[in-house]
Amino acid sequence: MNNYRRFSVFSTQVVWSCFYLFWAAKETTHLGFRLFFRTLFLCPSRVMFLIACALSILAVPFRLSCSSGAEDNLALLVMLMTGPYFLFFCRGFKLTGPFVVMIYRMMAADLIRFVTIYFIFVMGFSQGIMVI
Repeated sequence: MNNYRRFSVFSTQVVWSCFYLFWAAKETTHLGFRLFFRTLFLCPSRVMFLIACALSILAVPFRLSCSSGAEDNLALLVMLMTGPYFLFFCRGFKLTGPFVVMIYRMMAADLIRFVTIYFIFVMGFSQGIMVI
């Protein structure tokens, strides 16, 4: 019984991902490529969601070939990429809106700073380990 539920949820996800990518392609023809990509530049969470839709469709061959490791990695990426798009829609609510704006600002400023410092330390220590 559990396999039927999993198959139905996975197939529903793939169908909706195909529908959403088709809708985005249709929107591209209406807006034009330049305006469509300019709007994507202003909303990086939507770009991540479109990539997540493509990755969920890409997971179908891995599921059919019983390659659970690759499918799990793709599912993890899909779950991580759909969260920020959900937060985008929570901005309009009175209770969650300020928190979402605060999270976006923290991600834009603090996370970039952290990743830069982290990258410098990792590169330095990796070179130190290679010398030893």
